[in-house]
Order: sequence, then structure tokens, then C-alpha cells
Amino acid sequence: MRRLTAALIAASLFFPLAAHADNIFSITASDGTSTVTAGSNSLIDLVNSSVNSTGAFSSLNPGAAQNVSLNYGGVQNAISISKNAGGTSATLTFGPTGVTRTFTGADANDLQRQIEDYLKKNGAGDVRDFLKAINKLSVIAVSDGNPNATTARMAEFSYNRFGFFGDEAKAYTVNTEGKIGDAGTQFHLSAAGKTYDVGGFKGQSATVSTAFNINFSQTVGISLGSFLTYNTVESANVYHLGFNLGVPIRIIVPESKTGVLWQVTPFLAAAGSGSVDIAAGGLITGYGGVNLLQWNITDRWSVAMANQIAKYDGRKLSYQGYEFDPGVDQAVLKNGLRGAYRFSEGWSVYGGATYTNFLQDASVSNWISPEVGLTYSTAAGSGVLLGFTGDFASNYKAYGVRAMFKWAF
Repeated sequence: MRRLTAALIAASLFFPLAAHADNIFSITASDGTSTVTAGSNSLIDLVNSSVNSTGAFSSLNPGAAQNVSLNYGGVQNAISISKNAGGTSATLTFGPTGVTRTFTGADANDLQRQIEDYLKKNGAGDVRDFLKAINKLSVIAVSDGNPNATTARMAEFSYNRFGFFGDEAKAYTVNTEGKIGDAGTQFHLSAAGKTYDVGGFKGQSATVSTAFNINFSQTVGISLGSFLTYNTVESANVYHLGFNLGVPIRIIVPESKTGVLWQVTPFLAAAGSGSVDIAAGGLITGYGGVNLLQWNITDRWSVAMANQIAKYDGRKLSYQGYEFDPGVDQAVLKNGLRGAYRFSEGWSVYGGATYTNFLQDASVSNWISPEVGLTYSTAAGSGVLLGFTGDFASNYKAYGVRAMFKWAF
């Protein structure tokens, strides 16, 4: 992504750029005589149009001194560029961080080479800090700072598996006589979809996830999971792929159909994301723990409280002299309550809500996620789940559905 970012910024020094206020990118360019504003939901499309001097870009004089300003997903003046008429001097400013760099070349080609070398290599720290600031400010940031970002998806995945839906991954079995037994091995396949509106931008997301759970005994197990998410922001495409390894430890296990379950699950996580349209993404690793406390009040009623704290960091990757760093340094806290009622043998309804809070600066700092649904489970742990969910904050709302299929061996 850093190579793409470098190409985008360097190209904007020598070709007029523009955008439309309704798009996720808004770029204004002026040659001192006229000003052009046009746009796209893809930075690459903008650059291709500008390089080819088509459409609105043809009205500007490429040989004149120019000033260019980029609105990135609602962040005004995210990047500003000014160059002289000869194309031998340019000043680049990262608006969110205030970092300014001035370059002087023997000619236009030499100047462009200097800018690209800076963005790809020597200026890697400046670009990382810029992306970190964008994560805090832009509601469409790919890696962090909003409910559709990679960090939020990583936190939701582990929390649902070991917390809010922790009872769906059977820690133990209960036979017809009410005696407790070992749960064994289970496989979960889940699918979820949402439509959302954030800061005036609309989009959809679809997620497929898996979990393979092995219970060595009633008190300890291991779980390996993965998720793949495709989401859109207007017409821009974003992809997230994540993995998670957890070790559920049951400190207290009920002695019958009623009683208390106390489960603590430390976990490790890794995920990558990318968007060619938004020119962002990268690798993120994390770790944390989930605490589940569930009280089976009767053989029909149960209540549960789930809490999770997790830390996520961006990881620098180097490839053929280029560096990639999403600029993530985030902690996420999730707290939720869930109640369930078993109205027939194997059939239950559930309802609850989760509060998510980014502990570091974020464009959408916190939100609440209510959910209701229906489940069917056999004594061994096989079954299905169907739920309706949403996310709500001051500048964010989403509505969605969830389905889960469970097989016990």
C-alpha cells in the first residue's frame, strides 16, 4: 500500500486532481487561474484520469504552478501539495500531523523521483504517522478507528466466540439425567451481513467465519478460528482476513443443568486488510482476554455477562525496498449482557447488547450493539442459530443478520 500511496501523491504533483463532495475522496486543484473540483470513490481512478488529462482535468494548465488539496474520507486537507511552474520544486504537507517536506529537483522527473523515494523509504515514519492519524479521524479508515475497521472486526470475532456466544461452544454436555460430561470436538460455520451508514457514507459487509474447538476436558480446551470479510464503502471495496487462537479455561463448571459457569479465555490474533480503492491496509497482530460469567438460574432461564480487553498493533512489512505499516496502536474494550430462555427441548430465544469502546483516539469511539435471536442445540452441541443485530453511535448505524451452524463430534 505504501508504494501505491507514493505513486498517488507523486502523480498529483504533475497532473491536476479533483473530486466530488459526494464521493469518499474530494480533491481540489488550482493553477492560479481556475479551480477544478471533481471526484471518485477510488484514488486510482482519480490518478488515471489526471494522468490522461481527461474530463474535468483538461481545463487546468499542467505547466503552471499548482496547489492541490485532498479530502480523505471526510478529513479536510489530509494532504496538500504545491509546486512551482517549472515542476522543479514542491512542498508536501500531511494535514493531520502537520509534517511538511520541501523537495527541489534538477527537473520534473528528478523531483518526482525524490518524492517517491521519500514516501517509499526515508519518509516511511511520516507516512505511518499520517495513516495513524487518518485512523483516528476518518470514518472510512480501513485499519482502525470505526466499527468496520480491522481492529473492530478482530475484537468482535474473539468476543463473540468466547463471550457473547460462549455458551454456543459447548464447554460440557448435560445428559438426560442432568449429569455433566466432556463436550469433545466441535466445528462452527457462521455467516453475517450488515448494511450501514457512517458519517454520510453508506456501505454493506458480509463475513464468513469458522471455529474449530477441541475440549481436552471440562476445564480446558483450545480453539482456532478465522474470518473473511468483504465490505464496501459507497463503491470502494475493502477486504479483511483474520485468525484467532484461544485457550478457554473453565474455572467453575456447573454440576447440573443449573449453576454457574466461569470461563476465562486468553487469545492471540492476527489479521490483514487491504483496499486498492482506498489505498490503505496492512498487517495487525493482537492479544487479549475474554471473561464469561454465566448463571443457569433454572433449566430454562440463564443470564450471562461477557467482558473483553484486547490490544492491537500494526506490524511493519518490508518488500523489495518498500515498507508497509498501517499505523495501528489501539486497545478495545467490550462489555455485554445476554439472557436466554429455553421454551422447548433444544429450542431457545436470546437477547442482549454489547458496548464497544476504543480506548485510544478513534473517529467512532464507542457504540452499542443489541441482538436478539433463536437457537436450536442438541445435548452434544450441534445446532443452528439465527440472530438480528445492529450497531448504533452518534454518527453510525448498522442493521444486520447472523447465522451459525454447529457440528459436534
